[in-house]
Amino acid sequence: MSSRDDPTRERVRDEATTIRSNRFDIGANETPSTAIVRAVSRVTGHDEDELPRLYERVDPDALNSLFRETTEENRPTPVLWVFYAGFNVRITESHIETVDHRRSNSD
Repeated sequence: MSSRDDPTRERVRDEATTIRSNRFDIGANETPSTAIVRAVSRVTGHDEDELPRLYERVDPDALNSLFRETTEENRPTPVLWVFYAGFNVRITESHIETVDHRRSNSD
């Protein structure tokens, strides 16, 4: 795991559900759409080209432009959630967080 990525945080919501989240910083020369695919690839252990195409869930160009740096002083800081490759993915200007809700098999 690179130094720019935080370790996995895991907590139990109830006896049947475990929530696991991972936080990944967006690299200085990386777009948010590229960072999403990289983060999910690391969490799943799959190569990036084995994952579903991001554009099937969200328009990468629109996503990248939403988080593009601007000189506007009073611009609100965007936060976006996307469901991608089985994960809820939270995108901010500086990081990607993957959130995985797992149900136990005791149901």
